[in-house]
Amino acid sequence: MAMTLLTATILSGILLSLPVCLLLLGRRNNHAWKQWTYLLDAHGAREHRRMASVFKDEGEMIDSAYARALVARYRATTEEAIRLLDGSYRFLSAVCNDRLELLRQMTDLARMVTSMVPWRPVAVTAFRLSRLSGWAALFYAAHFLLVTARERFMLRLYILRLGFKIALAAVFRGTNRVKARPDLDAAWILINTGRLDFHTLSAETLESYRVLLLSWAAEREVASV
Repeated sequence: MAMTLLTATILSGILLSLPVCLLLLGRRNNHAWKQWTYLLDAHGAREHRRMASVFKDEGEMIDSAYARALVARYRATTEEAIRLLDGSYRFLSAVCNDRLELLRQMTDLARMVTSMVPWRPVAVTAFRLSRLSGWAALFYAAHFLLVTARERFMLRLYILRLGFKIALAAVFRGTNRVKARPDLDAAWILINTGRLDFHTLSAETLESYRVLLLSWAAEREVASV
């Protein structure tokens, strides 16, 4: 009985101290990240700006497409709104496939880097879809349980790939619901929520791309020394 009580006390202490440990680890990780950012060379900076420009243009086209569909909902016919919504989803799906392919390539390249730059985990509070935020919270905790920066980077890429699929699926469900009931506000809200989370995932992907470029630059710096 005494042993059981002692075990329960120890476990309670561990669970209570876990949030504090995660907070301290997060602060240390952010400090390490700032120390590495200066290593991004001119070539890496240009590549990051190019990719950021591509993401920005695609994001604006996605927003414009869905804005036209929403305007058609109130000012045009139902058929026109559904047609524009279908076209918007096809474009979003194509961009999503590009994002997934980029993340796959980043995963392959990350395996070739001998020393990965420290980085922060994916922000949990940035997501609006409950399923996506739930997965992000789980991976946020797992981030601090992993040992190496490479393992954490791979985990980051995995949650981003999963997140894009969840966001696209939400938009798909919302689009189908609009086709069934064009006046259903909840369906349009679901589409907008998936679209916003898609943008958040794109921003996190761009940040991951910068982490990879920094890692390559840091590796070259070490090699030259």
